[in-house]
Amino acid sequence: LDLQEHLAGAAGVDDILLGLYCEVLTQRQPALSEALAAIANADPGTVLFHCTVGKDRTGVLAALVLAAVGASPEVIVADYALSGPRIDRIRKRMLAKFSADGADIKSLLPLFSSEPATMRGMLDFLDSRYGGIDAYLQILDPDRILREKLRSRMLG
Repeated sequence: LDLQEHLAGAAGVDDILLGLYCEVLTQRQPALSEALAAIANADPGTVLFHCTVGKDRTGVLAALVLAAVGASPEVIVADYALSGPRIDRIRKRMLAKFSADGADIKSLLPLFSSEPATMRGMLDFLDSRYGGIDAYLQILDPDRILREKLRSRMLG
């Protein structure tokens, strides 16, 4: 399946974020592998990773980290959904700026959501395109070294 065929058949075909997440998974594998390595190999202590708003590229990476340490799809989806309420201040600030620049705010609102169906759709994409999130992680981390380091780091 190519990306467009998958999205055309997916529930939530109108979900622009799902399309973005699937594109990241397909087009940015070296960057995702590098990010996992940076987290796995960081000095002891807290590791912070984020993007502009902190839910899209961050959400994709967080899903991969959670999967690498054994979290279930349900936990990954629930974790992603927590972002929506927590980005309210960022959302308001960015929408005010876009509005001042003359943007159609209503058309931008979907970009600031973190609906569980979006992450579920991303996981479904991983299932149909790569054989599941574990198989996808195998592409990013063929020797499972990063997964073992992440498990050790996060689960003690």
